[in-house]
Amino acid sequence: MRISATEALAVRGPEPSRVLGAFAEPTRLRIVAILLHVEEICGCEVEAVLGTTQSRASRHLATLRAAGIVEDERRGAWVYHRLAARAPRWLRTILEAVHDAVRADPEVRRALDRLERRGRSRECDGLPPRGRDRVRSARLTCCG
Repeated sequence: MRISATEALAVRGPEPSRVLGAFAEPTRLRIVAILLHVEEICGCEVEAVLGTTQSRASRHLATLRAAGIVEDERRGAWVYHRLAARAPRWLRTILEAVHDAVRADPEVRRALDRLERRGRSRECDGLPPRGRDRVRSARLTCCG
């Protein structure tokens, strides 16, 4: 009996080769760096702070989700992303190393600055007024 990739993730956890492959693209590294600084982020925020298209942001988020790095939750029309809550210890170690490696990257700093400004003003492209309350401001844990 064949099982889906999602079911395999739930049973075996993330595969190291998929995780490492997901980190092989600069935009995905930036998304992970952002998620290391905020609890969760709406897909439209990823698009806005990285200055990319919706389809490109979605494709990168899908790759991170398939690798078991990111999980998401749909709330109405919006999808919120966060780092996988049940990441194994080896993945948490890699995430810490990624954080250390990319925190000085000028593109990551710009994205975090944009996110912090957007969070303070409670602006989220396309969110209905009630949904704006869900947008969390960037809570920088370091690199400030």
